[in-house]
Amino acid sequence: MFSLRNMLWAITALSFAFIAAALLWLLVSTLIVKSHVRATGTVVKSIKEGRGEHVYYCPVAVFRDPAGVEHTVRASGGSNPPRFPVGATVSILYRPNEPENGMIEDRFILWIAPLVFMAIAVFYGAVCYIVRYGLDKRAAATPPLIVGSR
Repeated sequence: MFSLRNMLWAITALSFAFIAAALLWLLVSTLIVKSHVRATGTVVKSIKEGRGEHVYYCPVAVFRDPAGVEHTVRASGGSNPPRFPVGATVSILYRPNEPENGMIEDRFILWIAPLVFMAIAVFYGAVCYIVRYGLDKRAAATPPLIVGSR
């Protein structure tokens, strides 16, 4: 049966699941940064994707590896307005054995988004815990109703 108390427990459990997901996201971000080499690149163009109101721009950047070989990387996602304008200097993360599969180091995706995700989960979890605590206190203070005794 759906009661307020059950909904609060469910939201609290989901909050813990979202916190775990955000921690996993941060762990993966850390592993990516630790296992990749960083290079400086330049955004050379922005590719327009989508239609109508759902248009976004994916940056394409070039960088040189330590051997001086130039590589081009295209971001798999984009934004509107473009987060990385043409001519912008960007940080590129790549594996030394696969520079063609490099990625633009987007600090928002790697670090800020999971922290915001976690903060929202902590907020909802805390609110649900406080409300549940208040309901439990009120229930404990209410004397039991005895029916049918004389």
